[in-house]
Amino acid sequence: MTKEVIKKEYIFTGIEVATKEEALRAIAERAVELGLCRDVEETYEGFMERESQGPTGMQDGFAIPHTRCESVIQTGIVVMKSTKELEWESFDGKPVQIMIALIVPKENYGNEHIQILASLSRMLMKQDFRRKLTESDSAEEIFEVIHQAVAAE
Repeated sequence: MTKEVIKKEYIFTGIEVATKEEALRAIAERAVELGLCRDVEETYEGFMERESQGPTGMQDGFAIPHTRCESVIQTGIVVMKSTKELEWESFDGKPVQIMIALIVPKENYGNEHIQILASLSRMLMKQDFRRKLTESDSAEEIFEVIHQAVAAE
């Protein structure tokens, strides 16, 4: 996974949202502001379409929502940490507080998407990685944890 996919500016903490839908819309809005996507609505719909296909909630409060819609300009990972737990279909049935959103252009969907998703999934299997992200409210610290994990991949 290339390190340009995640930047400090792509990490948002202390976000106040009440539902999964609000969280995904907030991620879509940030993705447009960051120049990763062209259109908030189309990006949001891309996330919702993927959500309808099965859970993106992992375990221990993490989700990896993803989209590959026409609106996406460049690949990026947007991390959003909510101030409260959100109802979200997850493998362990528990709510989600940290979303690691994968945004990939439709034309790059195949290999790139699968590689990044596999890499994120492997990182989330590590208890130390999950603990550090859960305990931190600093975008800089979260970036460092993810960056180190990506470098180790």
